[in-house]
Amino acid sequence: MLSPSPTLGIVRITPDQIAVVIDDALHEARQLVEIAVAQRTDFQDSSRNAYPGPELRMPDAFTAGLNELFIRHARARLGARRTLSCYSRLSIATRREAELEPRQWICHRDRLDTDPANCVVASVLYLFDDPGLGGTSFFTPTRDAHATAVMIHESGALPGAQFAAKYGVVPGYPRANAWFERTGLIAPKFNRLI
Repeated sequence: MLSPSPTLGIVRITPDQIAVVIDDALHEARQLVEIAVAQRTDFQDSSRNAYPGPELRMPDAFTAGLNELFIRHARARLGARRTLSCYSRLSIATRREAELEPRQWICHRDRLDTDPANCVVASVLYLFDDPGLGGTSFFTPTRDAHATAVMIHESGALPGAQFAAKYGVVPGYPRANAWFERTGLIAPKFNRLI
């Protein structure tokens, strides 16, 4: 599954944060697209996260392969020592901007309760060829931590019109606004893992 010759890069997001970019990450990555097509009726929307489309949990063996790629190429660069747990899924962004909920209008943040001694690492593997579908933007809050936390919480609690009026955030996919500035962008490329 792992590519024998991936290309590695580092993108600085902020002075203290980086993203590891691995091009040609998987050997025969197009097979994942074939799996997605073959199992398209098994994809399900999840209420547990803010992803704007259906997802399909991947088998543990596939996840173990991704973890091996993480161990080889990203773990030390991101300051991690070992993997405590991991999972993977295929996902397809299918919602139009008018169908998004307020929590999908702002930049994504994993809301996991973790021990401060641990870190959470997330990744995206692009399995499409059209760069017009967008890449991955990174955002930094422009307000203090408490105000930002309240705003993020209310993005999942307030109706759309009320949230937009209170915070001045325009409905649609995440973009820079009065609450978040874009500090990085990684363009999509087929079989690119970030």
